Amino acid sequence: DEVWARCQWWQERRDTLAYEIDGVVIKVDSLGLQEELGQVAREPRWAIAYKFPSAQGVTRLLRIEINVGRTGALNPLAYLEPVGIGGVTVSRATLHNEDQIHRLGLKLGDWVVIERRGDVIPQIVKVITERRDGSEQDYRFPTTCPTCGAATERVEGEAMRYCTNASCPAQLKERLTHFASRGALDIEGLGEERVAQFVDAGLLHDLADVFTLQREQLVALERMGEKSTDNLLRAIEASKTRSLQRVITGLGIRHVGERNAGLLAEHYASMDEICGTSLVELTAIAGFGTIVAQSVYDFCQEERNRQLLDKLTAVGVRPASSKREVATGGPLAGQTFVLTGRLESMSRGEATARLQALGATVTGTVTKKTDYVVVGEEAGSKAARAVALKRPVLNEQEFQALLDNPGSAGSGGTSS
Repeated sequence: DEVWARCQWWQERRDTLAYEIDGVVIKVDSLGLQEELGQVAREPRWAIAYKFPSAQGVTRLLRIEINVGRTGALNPLAYLEPVGIGGVTVSRATLHNEDQIHRLGLKLGDWVVIERRGDVIPQIVKVITERRDGSEQDYRFPTTCPTCGAATERVEGEAMRYCTNASCPAQLKERLTHFASRGALDIEGLGEERVAQFVDAGLLHDLADVFTLQREQLVALERMGEKSTDNLLRAIEASKTRSLQRVITGLGIRHVGERNAGLLAEHYASMDEICGTSLVELTAIAGFGTIVAQSVYDFCQEERNRQLLDKLTAVGVRPASSKREVATGGPLAGQTFVLTGRLESMSRGEATARLQALGATVTGTVTKKTDYVVVGEEAGSKAARAVALKRPVLNEQEFQALLDNPGSAGSGGTSS
């Protein structure tokens, strides 16, 4: 109640500040509790944002343009008569996909209500149909790529429409920009503008071409002096030994962001290992879903992707392995553990590492196949699920005894 009251207090006073705010962040103050709660991907479980109601404005839709993303997705973007919303001039808004256009019943020339979602991202939330005068025009989503003219397709069950041309220049520019981005190979100096310049100059045709750029080619281009060229070439050379996780992220496999790339890098030492893995094995990775596993498998089965991986190897890309070594044949091999609650004698990470060193598998979900559920202080729903599924439960003392004498596994614990 106190937190909620404080959020309302700030909402009433947001306009008194000398800068824009869009909400309040609430955090658990205890560092110990923060560690116990952990995080999902990049989102901490110990912090949450309360967003204030979004600011709105009314303006007119001028046109809709299509941007082609790195996966070939056709992304519609609305261009608007500029309107001030919450101290910011808005002239563009996202439309997500063609279904969103249909749901809104949007026509070119319509008067629309714009909302800055989270006071940051503008989007159209409503068409003011009563202001139509008959001059509005229907909008038809393109059936060909606006960049290369290739046919587009929409997979059943998906919201996006895709360009079918793997060599589409727009896709290539987006893929290259992503490949060189900070979360991937982190090639300083190879941003969106440079990528577009190099592609337009015919220097880049795929991701591997980044590593074949020559000094004499670059210094001949506009705005590419000798110093910036040398800096870029050094950055490219340094990126050849980035971690496997970064390389996987940079490849832009559908549904594989930094988190899923990290899971793959923990289980496999190279892209060759990943592409030599069966779909069943990929699906079995803890934290991997069937959709992600299928996407990785399909990527590896595509001949042009295999050719790209071979080319990356040929130009000297040698990703550093971060494969987690799992003890094989250890005393807890084949045993699956779930940890829940706070342990006094060690952190969750230390407990996981000790179990893995003994050959055990640690997952985050209690199932009928779970061998042990380790329950610490203030355990949550996983402890209750262990009881419901009648899985063996270990308190901290029993867990410590098992770690000290792993040969006793199968005889300890309180079967719930």
